[in-house]
Amino acid sequence: MQLKSITLENFGAYRKKNTIDFSINNPKKNIILIGGQNGAGKTTLLNAIKITLFGSYAYGYKTDKSKPYIEIITNYLNSQAVKNSENQFSIQLNFSEVEDYKKADFTFIRSWKLKNNNLTESLIIKKDSLLLNEAEKELYQSKLRENMPPELFDLCLFDGEEISRIINDDLLATYLQNLSKVVFNLSLFENLETDLHTFSNRKINSNQSSKIDKEIAELKNSIDEYLAIKEDLLTDIKSKEESVSQLSNDLYSIEKDFETHGGLYKEQRDELLIKLNSIENKRKDISNELKEYIATVLPFYINQELLSETTKQLEDENTQKIFKEFSKNLSNEKLIRIQADLGLEHQEDQLRNSLLAHMKPEKQLILHDASNDQKNKVFQMNSLVSNSHSDYYTNLIEENQSLLEEAQLIRKKLKVHDETNEFTNMVKQMENLKSAIENEKNLLEDLQLSLTEHSKQLTDLEAKLEEKQKERYKQNKQNNAFNLIDDLIKTSKQFREVQIQKKLQEVESEALRMLNQLMRKQNYISHLSISHKDYEIVVFNENMEKHNINNLSAGEKEIILLSIIWAVFKASGRRVPFIYDTLLGRLDKKHKAAVLSELLPSSGEQTLVLSTDTEIDDQHYSLIEPYLSQAYTLDFDNKTQSVAIYNEYLFLDEEDGVRT
Repeated sequence: MQLKSITLENFGAYRKKNTIDFSINNPKKNIILIGGQNGAGKTTLLNAIKITLFGSYAYGYKTDKSKPYIEIITNYLNSQAVKNSENQFSIQLNFSEVEDYKKADFTFIRSWKLKNNNLTESLIIKKDSLLLNEAEKELYQSKLRENMPPELFDLCLFDGEEISRIINDDLLATYLQNLSKVVFNLSLFENLETDLHTFSNRKINSNQSSKIDKEIAELKNSIDEYLAIKEDLLTDIKSKEESVSQLSNDLYSIEKDFETHGGLYKEQRDELLIKLNSIENKRKDISNELKEYIATVLPFYINQELLSETTKQLEDENTQKIFKEFSKNLSNEKLIRIQADLGLEHQEDQLRNSLLAHMKPEKQLILHDASNDQKNKVFQMNSLVSNSHSDYYTNLIEENQSLLEEAQLIRKKLKVHDETNEFTNMVKQMENLKSAIENEKNLLEDLQLSLTEHSKQLTDLEAKLEEKQKERYKQNKQNNAFNLIDDLIKTSKQFREVQIQKKLQEVESEALRMLNQLMRKQNYISHLSISHKDYEIVVFNENMEKHNINNLSAGEKEIILLSIIWAVFKASGRRVPFIYDTLLGRLDKKHKAAVLSELLPSSGEQTLVLSTDTEIDDQHYSLIEPYLSQAYTLDFDNKTQSVAIYNEYLFLDEEDGVRT
């Protein structure tokens, strides 16, 4: 579609008849520039084009009798004309389109009559100067809404405030997803899938449907509900991740500022805290070791002489017990066998007396009569006391005292430092941010757990659905219309996925090319990637290191967005007019110059640029002038309360406010 001209009669601030020529007189001069201050009628002009083409459909209503639509149009009627009881309110739009490989010229005349506060609308359509009848009008309007839906027209209109909102609210991915669906006609397949699913449900809900069909329908509805919940959870998770990221960025900013103005404080304080922690751990180990020694070894160490005597006495008593056992077990039978081994006879008493006399212990006093366990404990303690060194534990006590004094000194330094620190508020801010980050992370963890749970339930439902579908297929091999619908939906989804992957690859390539032409920083972005799953945009530098888009300036984000939008339309092959409304306000001079000299001349066969005086001054006008087919200035006259149209671009002198 290429716009030719528009005539507004008593519409908005356009009093009487006002015509603007949109014709392109040279293929290399594709830009129509319309300037004017805020409130001069630029937005009214854009809405007039949309209303003329689509009528009530421009605002989502299917009839011109809709009360909200009537109120919208009533508010657009020129108040002076209404006051004077004039009844000529109309918009005439001339444009051309290619139909069946032939160019055709169309004229839309949408007019309104106001009688007794009742508004009626009428539409005249001419094709190549021939008037279309009612049936032909309905047919062409349906075709127009199909080929050029109002949503697509809105996407061709790049409003500066809307672009700013997309950037500020981080809606790049959502905007790109909606843009791709409409521009690449993928929304048609989504509508088809929805219609097929609705048809299937209607059939299933009829009395003729079988039990298993109803079960499958219920499972599908449950799956849809869980998918919706999962989508909400993913949105919430993304929101929380962004919140954590933003809080972390805020924390990093404060920490960086803190280090810049008081970095030594932070380094010294952290170092002291680490050292204090190390000292406390070491003192704890020493204290435990000393407590163990005092509770177990020290009492015996003090009485080690007595312990040694006791140990000797227990050893002697042990020897006496062994001797008694030996004497007790030395029977006559054993002595006779020993004599036989030695070649002695009838000398049992002499042998017994000799053996006992040689083995008899020197001491025979029994004081303790301790058990084996008791003796072992005494022997072990005697060994510990014998091997312990008093100097070692004395050194431990001295070391502990030294560490205590050092810890007290560190605490004193920290206390004095904290109480006299001029950055106390910043420290509190950092602590609050850390607490907020921790809280957001906990909420994020809860959401992720919920997502895991819902994903598992969703997987179970999908498995049940697959089982039911297999069961239904077995039951009804001859007439399996529902499976056919499912296959059609599945095929449509696969086709959409393949198409969007293919198209987004083209968009990535074209967007990167335009981006490098527009970017002020050369080679700042060497690669651009768009996910076909969630439409997230990722950019990389020449070292293939990922840029954080959130850290880019608003102007750089706008350049990225404009490059991608331009690439989407280029990849789609659609021939549509591009309309830029006060687009340049957020850009610096270099980026503004790049947009004027590179992007706008490449934006298709026809580009309408609506600008304020401050956006395109005389310097920037010289950049866009080689590509201009038409230039206008809209000027609202407060005295006449109407818009004046000048067939040239006029600049407002900043000193005396006069247009030059």
